[in-house]
Amino acid sequence: MNPISRLGRSSTAGSLTMALVYGFIAMIVLTFLLSIILAVTDMDESKLNVYTFSIHAASMLIGGFSAGRRVESKGWYYGGISGLLYSLIIVLIAFLAYDAGINSSSLLLIAITAGMGMLGGMFGVNIKK
Repeated sequence: MNPISRLGRSSTAGSLTMALVYGFIAMIVLTFLLSIILAVTDMDESKLNVYTFSIHAASMLIGGFSAGRRVESKGWYYGGISGLLYSLIIVLIAFLAYDAGINSSSLLLIAITAGMGMLGGMFGVNIKK
């Protein structure tokens, strides 16, 4: 077997990296779809905060699933770590780009992404190949 293909499957760093990659790709796609839906329909933009938390939750469910699938054990642990890393990157970008500090909204984001990452990791470990 090719050693490069084995790296992403058993390595902790490789599984967390791929979880973040899948999470950010899912976030980009879902954000793009939401923007199209908001432009075409008469959806209420006052609930934009709920929509963004839903996008982050779905993104980390996918990322946690990827992490759990790759490590094949302790999916909740690696999914939770990937959720924490994902949210810390988002909070760091918000701080650097918009000068947004840590508030209750960012703490809620951290809790949601860690929880959804854990859930996705549990699903990823238990899916039969």
